[in-house]
Amino acid sequence: MAYIMGRKLEEISDELMDDYATCCETFQIDPFSQAYFLGQCGHESAGLKYAIEWHDGSNYEFRSDLGNLEAGDGVKFAGTGWLQCTGRYNHQRFSDYLKFLGKEDPSIMEIGKTYTAQHYPFSISGFWWHDNKMNQYCGTIPTVDSVGARVNGRYLPKLLALIWSHLCITMLPFIRE
Repeated sequence: MAYIMGRKLEEISDELMDDYATCCETFQIDPFSQAYFLGQCGHESAGLKYAIEWHDGSNYEFRSDLGNLEAGDGVKFAGTGWLQCTGRYNHQRFSDYLKFLGKEDPSIMEIGKTYTAQHYPFSISGFWWHDNKMNQYCGTIPTVDSVGARVNGRYLPKLLALIWSHLCITMLPFIRE
């Protein structure tokens, strides 16, 4: 993981790798889809450096398409996790899912992005991936750019996502041993 993301080995904690393993198992992200998933995660988070969006989220205030209906929602629920999941809607869906599993964690909704980024950076991303049927989509062997368009809601050329996805495709057999 450190090699793929261009990070030092000591920057990738055991807890982070545990969250990744749990994410892939829970959301059944197969090795092929993992290449797309990690490519997008690498791009969105600058190689797993930023689990919280750079912008404060004030531009997301009262965005009904993100479920941000209350004052402060934009900042509280700005992009979080390695895929930068944004909005009250995505946080609530993830929180509801954990509750369904018997792992209720009210801090997700009470604290928002800072808590989720610290405790669930891969899991909230994996949940979004699963909830949006990205595993099935990746099974159609789409371009990396089209995967990025689904992740972002619009097309954005992503040379870095392409590079990270290629690294994942070539490295995953070695990582899984």
